[in-house]
Parts: sequence; structure tokens; C-alpha cells
Amino acid sequence: MQNNDFIEDFAQLYIAAYTLYKRPRDPEPNPIVYELFYESVKSFGFDAVKSAFSVHIQSPDNGQWMPKPADIIRILSGTSKDNSHVAWSKVKKSISTVGSYETVVFDDPIIHRVIQDMGGWISLCAASVEEQPFKGNEFKSRYTAYKSQGEIPDYPAKLYGIHESDNSSKGLLEHIPNPVLIGDPEKANNVLIIGTDRKSLQITTGPGKQFTQLVLVKSMDE
Repeated sequence: MQNNDFIEDFAQLYIAAYTLYKRPRDPEPNPIVYELFYESVKSFGFDAVKSAFSVHIQSPDNGQWMPKPADIIRILSGTSKDNSHVAWSKVKKSISTVGSYETVVFDDPIIHRVIQDMGGWISLCAASVEEQPFKGNEFKSRYTAYKSQGEIPDYPAKLYGIHESDNSSKGLLEHIPNPVLIGDPEKANNVLIIGTDRKSLQITTGPGKQFTQLVLVKSMDE
């Protein structure tokens, strides 16, 4: 969704909620107020904000009052953290059941980005039992940060396992197995189709020298 669409849709959402709570003597909704509200929550994305409004309205504790930005942000932050626990549970189970030899595609693109940031699938699978709790905390922290942005970041189409990494490096392309789809097969296939085989890295030269930007092809050992 483009920002202009988000602004218009959020305005309609705010006005609808305001109308729901409006008392006979209350003024009409002020555009300045809902513009400030929008600025406070826009990083989460419209669908997430709309859901948070719904959660607030149905709340037996706070649902009798028109939500403030802090109410919506509190709901969204909690949701992001809950999602991170679900995502890590899926990853942790896949580490033990699928393992590092298989190339994997999850049904959640943010999982791909986080694992890429953490060094790749092979590296994550190689973590010892003692290291796993720390890896889990790092994963959930990174996942929550990406999720709270409300936009899907660039992510790798698949997470390379040992078989594909080794066969590709030897030029044995005909021996590369199909990736293992984890979670909803249709969603995982969409992740595979839409994902990129590149990761961006900006490198600047020293002061006074020309700016250089490089886009590195993802290494096959991730």
C-alpha cells in the first residue's frame, strides 16, 4: 500500500472509530488530530493498525474509550513480540527436523531476512544446544524490529543448505535438490518467487572520495 492510500484509509478508519465513540456534544473529528495519530502509527502498516483498532474496540478493559496512539502502539508491539515467538518456534523445530543439509523456504519472508542477518541457515543450524537460547533471543529481537516496521524488507528467496551450497560450488547444478517448504506451502512458494538473490551492502570510501554503493551477490554458503 502506498503512503497516500494509507493516509486516506487511516483517515476513514479514524473517523469511523470516532463516530462509534462520539457523544452528542462532541465536536466533529479534527483532521489535525488524526494526522498526528497517523504519524504515530504509520510505521506498522495499515492492516496491522486496523486490526489493532478492532482489538481495542473489543477490549472489555479499555474498549469504552476512543483509542489513543499509545493504546494502538501497545497492542501492535505486543502482537509483534507474540509473532516473534511463533516464528522462532517454527525455526527451532525446523533446525531439528530438517537440518542444515537441506535448503529451506519458510512461509514468512521476515524469517528469511532475520536468518540472513544472523549469518544464514547453515550457521544457525550449527549453533550448539548451549548457544540456542541466545540465538533465539537474537532472532526474536530482530524479528520484532522488522515486524514493527509494517513493511516487508528485502529478503533472500531461499536459505541455502549444505547440499545446494556444495553442489553449486562444484558446478553440479543437476544435483541441486528442491528446497523444503516449511509452513503453508502456498505462502512459502510466494516467498520463493518474490524473494531476491541479492543482499544490499552500502560501502562508502573515505572522506573526500566518491561514494560507492555495491550490491553483493549472496554467498551460497548461507
